[in-house]
Amino acid sequence: MNQSRSSTTAQEPLILVVDDAPDNLKLLERLLEKQGYRIQICQSGREAIQIVPRLRPELILLDIVMPEMDGYEVYRQLRLNPRAKDIPIIFLSAMDKTEDIVRGFQLGASDYITKPVNPAELYARIFNHIELKRLKKELNEAAVRIEALIERLTAAEIVFPACDGCEKSRALVAPSWVETIRSMLMACKSLNPEAFRCPGCSKPTQV
Repeated sequence: MNQSRSSTTAQEPLILVVDDAPDNLKLLERLLEKQGYRIQICQSGREAIQIVPRLRPELILLDIVMPEMDGYEVYRQLRLNPRAKDIPIIFLSAMDKTEDIVRGFQLGASDYITKPVNPAELYARIFNHIELKRLKKELNEAAVRIEALIERLTAAEIVFPACDGCEKSRALVAPSWVETIRSMLMACKSLNPEAFRCPGCSKPTQV
């Protein structure tokens, strides 16, 4: 059974709750909707594996003890899917023994919360992991922009305005810009020093 009930907007984070107990689903749905989250509920691990790649929720709350497929196996299969491998997964289980919790973290789970749920703890952990995911996304996007800038600077080496050896002009650039451009290019450590010299320049490279 696949259900989704929410009065919130599409811009708010979507959380997938996977649990075979209807009472647990109702409780979690009520708690999370109070915080403004959109909720998608699944009553089996197999159902979750099918819909996660399509829905791409911001976070998954995953029970461990379920029929047919336990939460540990659901976690392993989700991590094999490229469209699901980066979604934070929090185990939410009545299994509170140390070995159970350690096993969850050894698999790579983002967190482990024991039942009965403390609402304040639940809210804090969910918020932290969603925020952490957002920050990681921003860092990745920044890294892509920086890489693109480095590529552009590397390409710019072929029109660098002056030779380091003979100082012969290699482009029509105002003299006041020469040092600024050179500093920017030198900041890219991957550049070949010869890029700053005329082809075949006989003067020694400046140190």
